[in-house]
Amino acid sequence: MRTKRLVGFKHYIRKALSVMPDGWWAAFGEEMTKDLARAVRLDGGQDDFGIVQVKEKYGGLRVYVVGGGDNVSRIIEEYEAKSKRTCVKCGKPAKWISYGWICPYCDECAAAIHNLAYPIEQQED
Repeated sequence: MRTKRLVGFKHYIRKALSVMPDGWWAAFGEEMTKDLARAVRLDGGQDDFGIVQVKEKYGGLRVYVVGGGDNVSRIIEEYEAKSKRTCVKCGKPAKWISYGWICPYCDECAAAIHNLAYPIEQQED
């Protein structure tokens, strides 16, 4: 019974995170699912935990949750930082930030948007 419940919970996390951009999902979606499920377990369980929203904002992943503790916060912060250096389209390392709708892109994907982007090193944090 407990195993089925944990498997269902991991599926819940995977489904909630699956709305992130394709490149991020390809690069670290499954890994983040496992790490977040483990962090919730370490923080005391899934009964009071929920994912409220997952989105891209200002070129980075945002994950809003209720419940969880320090382990969950650390995992979310780690992947939010990782997303800023990962192409939203294909998951390769990002070297460019687009103008307008701010998103990180690799060389190939930046070229596909006609280089309407600037080098990631010029981005102010």
